[in-house]
Amino acid sequence: MVGLGVQIQSGLHAQIRQAKDAIAEAAMQIRGAHAGLSAADQLLREIKTNLTHIVKQYPPYAQDNPERIAYLNSITGLRKQLEALAFPPAAERPEIPAQAARIMDWQQVLPPTAVLPRQGDLAIPELNPQTAKDAEVINALDMVNRTRENIAQIQKTMWEDVMRFVGGLDAERATFQADQIQGYVAGGSSRTIGGGAQQVLVDAG
Repeated sequence: MVGLGVQIQSGLHAQIRQAKDAIAEAAMQIRGAHAGLSAADQLLREIKTNLTHIVKQYPPYAQDNPERIAYLNSITGLRKQLEALAFPPAAERPEIPAQAARIMDWQQVLPPTAVLPRQGDLAIPELNPQTAKDAEVINALDMVNRTRENIAQIQKTMWEDVMRFVGGLDAERATFQADQIQGYVAGGSSRTIGGGAQQVLVDAG
């Protein structure tokens, strides 16, 4: 009987380790997605600034104006950086064993997963610095604005998923964990969640 009890306890500990690993992996994926989306938004902000200089110019630049061409050349470089951004493939949502979830006070909630941009979500039309028409510039500016709105929505959805997970904790820990999670997702590499590198979304303690 003692041997059976040890086996059950050992199995539960293994489940808890599995749960912690799944949550740590989810946290790293969320942080990576957040960093990539923030980098994309920064590049789009710079592209928007250059496009706005052209659109707001009055009287309008001549098509062969050196300053206009310089703005478009800069946009070409920023667009290449945007295309070069890499996002990891979306991971399947890990399963937390029910018994481990109950023991760990997580009420069988699953850790959040990263929300990644889909194919084409960050696509910005190419503008030839020598031949691009003003109408093409205006269209590109509209697309940049829409793309930044999409990024903001993706980040909002991801944060709501994190808060859904935090909501599965008891109220006192939820307040503490929400602050730590937000700091970890948006903060520097020195920040961890739950007090340890392997307990990055929840202190499973």
